Amino acid sequence: APVVRVEYAGRPTLRWMAPGTFDEARRRVTVDLPAGLLEHATGVTLALGVDSGKYRSEPPGPRYWDAKNEIWKTAGSIQSGKKTVVLIHGIFSSVETAFPTPRPWQLWSSCPKRIATAGRFQQVLGFDYAWNEPPDKEGALFADFLEKIDAAKVSSLSIEAHSYGSLVTLAAVPKAGGAKIDNVVTLGGPLPLRGTPLAKPANHWRIGMMLGLLAWYSDTPPDVVDRAFDSGMVASLATDSDALKTILSDLKDVKPKPRFIEAAGTKWICFIPGITSCTYSEETFKKVLVDGSGVELPWDGVVETKAANSVDIPDAIATPFGLSHIDLECDNDVIKWVSQQLQ
Repeated sequence: APVVRVEYAGRPTLRWMAPGTFDEARRRVTVDLPAGLLEHATGVTLALGVDSGKYRSEPPGPRYWDAKNEIWKTAGSIQSGKKTVVLIHGIFSSVETAFPTPRPWQLWSSCPKRIATAGRFQQVLGFDYAWNEPPDKEGALFADFLEKIDAAKVSSLSIEAHSYGSLVTLAAVPKAGGAKIDNVVTLGGPLPLRGTPLAKPANHWRIGMMLGLLAWYSDTPPDVVDRAFDSGMVASLATDSDALKTILSDLKDVKPKPRFIEAAGTKWICFIPGITSCTYSEETFKKVLVDGSGVELPWDGVVETKAANSVDIPDAIATPFGLSHIDLECDNDVIKWVSQQLQ
């Protein structure tokens, strides 16, 4: 994939994988570069990126939280009679990274432990999936796991999903064979029917830039982002897409209905590693990603607040927080508020 690097005087260098076209016969690569990013630039470099042999993604499937040792495990069992929550991640992440354990030098308790304590959950499970695949495909896999949890006769079942995991969850619930799901919590999800205007074909260069920056930040190889476009995952996110319409239609037929709880962010995310202030990020990315795109403010830097607080889902309880997209999962105020809404 093409990789663009833009250098600035006194500002951080930007790198991202850019959508491009390849003309092999003429040995030419064409890349669209947003003009707004060239203001005050001192240099631009175009290169070809190749996949890193060091990259390793977590294998998809269930995860089991070991509360005693505060670690995630890929093997375990589902205990019956327990009040249970299932955590599911978003793009460029896994359950292990989205809902992490604390580092040895950190004094606070792990994210899963805080969620369990606040919600009085006796069992914490997780589910990892391929985020660059469409929601119906990954939702079917998640639904199989939900059916197994229901068959184990847990006392109650809640799901807490971040970002794109929200759509995977909403796609899974109707496919879960009538499993009784008490609560569905969505954190910063591009919910029906709003999705994200950035996924419309005319804005693909914008969402390509966003995904490219996130890939650089998370050290993810180019083909992972390419797959998101090729699989139809990106197209499924577009406002009023067929995928979103199907998800919403199927949800309306679910009985009994879970309680839907939605938390949204309103603060810009900083895409640039090592920068404590996001002033530059906000100034640049508003000009490049938002202006003229159809995106409405406020947003959390990835998903519009309007989308994450969807009014399309009947009787949802929703509220915004002054947080960025990647802060919603484990923020103590969000955890406390969510626990107060559980049925």
